[in-house]
Amino acid sequence: LWNRMWVSLQPHGRRGAAVAALSGIDMALWDLRARRLGVPAAQWFGGLLRRRIPCAATAVGVADGPEAGRIPRMVDQARALLDTGYRAVAVPLGRNLAHDRALIRALRLALPDAAFTADAHG
Repeated sequence: LWNRMWVSLQPHGRRGAAVAALSGIDMALWDLRARRLGVPAAQWFGGLLRRRIPCAATAVGVADGPEAGRIPRMVDQARALLDTGYRAVAVPLGRNLAHDRALIRALRLALPDAAFTADAHG
């Protein structure tokens, strides 16, 4: 079924909303299969790797405005998200290497105990 849906997407492009919809159907089919076998989907796929997953914020965006003030505004966004209870913050990377390095340094200096993940926008 998945292969038939994948092939049917070719004329429309295999990206964006179409692939997101296919992913949702794919997950639903795996869940249905596991339910028919009478086991949780996680167990059917080999068992849980962890009992809990910490919540991470993905809202630190590339701040508008002059380049010189961009990184301090992004650090402020990260701090505000951590202050609301998030345990990790996704950091947008890929602008350019110099900017990425400066942003990571600024975040580490300002928030040395925070957890960060890389968000390279695909």
